[in-house]
Amino acid sequence: MRTFFCLVCLLLLFNSNSVSYSQKLSYGIYSGVNFSDIHGQDNYGRWYHKPGPVQGISLEYSFNRYLGIQTGLNFSTIYYEAKTYNNGYINFYPLNSYPYPYPFPDFYSTRKMDFSFLRVPLLLNFSIPSALRFDLKAGLFYSYLTNSSISNPYEYPDPVKNDLGYIFSSVISCPQSDNFRASLSIGYSKGWH
Repeated sequence: MRTFFCLVCLLLLFNSNSVSYSQKLSYGIYSGVNFSDIHGQDNYGRWYHKPGPVQGISLEYSFNRYLGIQTGLNFSTIYYEAKTYNNGYINFYPLNSYPYPYPFPDFYSTRKMDFSFLRVPLLLNFSIPSALRFDLKAGLFYSYLTNSSISNPYEYPDPVKNDLGYIFSSVISCPQSDNFRASLSIGYSKGWH
């Protein structure tokens, strides 16, 4: 009984000691929205991006107050959509056989491509500690394509299943308590395939 009482007192003494530096190992969960752009068009029109969800977990190890590494696992989805303007002329007969304006209304045709990825980033983290913490991160990521949907699979080749790339990110975070920190992150990533 005496050993148990000493152990409880020792744990209370350690717990009451305030720590004035960040923990070496921290973890978190995050959720957000990503935007992606394929920077281009094809013969039928221009592709536009739509926001997609991203969720993940992160694990960070700090060497000191300023430098650390971060990894984790996230699931992100990217949506693309192309709207092609088509005039009302339907190519059944020669163009001069139709009166102008054409008797058929103009219309848009829509094509879609959706991709879902599992990503594992490895980032070097440089921190500027203050009341609001500012982090700059740079590194590499590995991604695996888990699901894809293409409106016309005969027009486009099969997507690459595995990809490597680089990522840059900046984070502003505000500590809410000793164990909780709210943050806003903006990043740029680019794959090599």
